Amino acid sequence: IGLRPLRRMGAVADTIAAGDLSRRVEPASPRTEIGRLGLALNAMLSQIEAAFAQRTASEQRLRRFIADASHELRTPLTSIRGYSEMLRRGAA
Repeated sequence: IGLRPLRRMGAVADTIAAGDLSRRVEPASPRTEIGRLGLALNAMLSQIEAAFAQRTASEQRLRRFIADASHELRTPLTSIRGYSEMLRRGAA
């Protein structure tokens, strides 16, 4: 009976280690060491999830910026290329 909370916590930790960051440890009494450990683990997981969400959002913003910058560069370069091709044909 005494180790059951630790076994459950270990099972949740295994699931988290396998990639499921949405799992949380069942709340226990915060007056016990196991309860405080569970609360700390859940808080840590929330911070990790938030960091991953921020990273994903940052990557999306970077991709959007690169796509926009690429478009903004391609548009005038296409015109310049067209004009230079016209000049080359006219000069030849």
